[in-house]
Amino acid sequence: NLNHDYQIKINVIDFPFILALILTEIKYVWDISLLGINVSDSFVNYGCSILLTISFFLRLGVGKRTDGSAYDLKSLGFALAFLGISLIIYFRSSDSSLVLLALFMIAAYGVDFRKIVGWVFGIKTFYLVLTTIAVRFGRIANLVYVENRGIHYGAGYTSYNQAPREYFYIVLCYLFLRDKKVTIKELVVIEILAWYYAAVTLSR
Repeated sequence: NLNHDYQIKINVIDFPFILALILTEIKYVWDISLLGINVSDSFVNYGCSILLTISFFLRLGVGKRTDGSAYDLKSLGFALAFLGISLIIYFRSSDSSLVLLALFMIAAYGVDFRKIVGWVFGIKTFYLVLTTIAVRFGRIANLVYVENRGIHYGAGYTSYNQAPREYFYIVLCYLFLRDKKVTIKELVVIEILAWYYAAVTLSR
């Protein structure tokens, strides 16, 4: 079955990008939470750079496809130009973040956007629930922040607005994945959880 073989080939091409996305998102969650898991930035950045480069060359090898799974000349030219600019900035400033961003943008070409959002939604939801439970059972600290505007609580994160912010991102991903099928019950649950995270952190 040619269609089946083609789908397997595309999934193989997407795999390095998805793996890099997972590593980057997990590293970000570890950095902003108090779960006590530390991985060096350079390790993740180099690993993701290798994976994204592999994804780029794999997609180049697919050939011309009508569904946009491979680069056309215009997209390829823009991608290489953007990567070149980011490399120039890196050599002048030693900041590799723009290079990694460029690689992510290039490697994301042809990947189903719903798949990307789905992975981000799953990772953020898992770690928000895990952190919330860990705080409730006293396994990680609930930092207190005293400001002129009052007292706030970290709820297991390094800043008092991180938990509500993560929940906000989760809601955006959920609404995108649900498209126009969101029900009133779902919206009520979303509002209740929003109130909960606002209450436990005393933040917006």
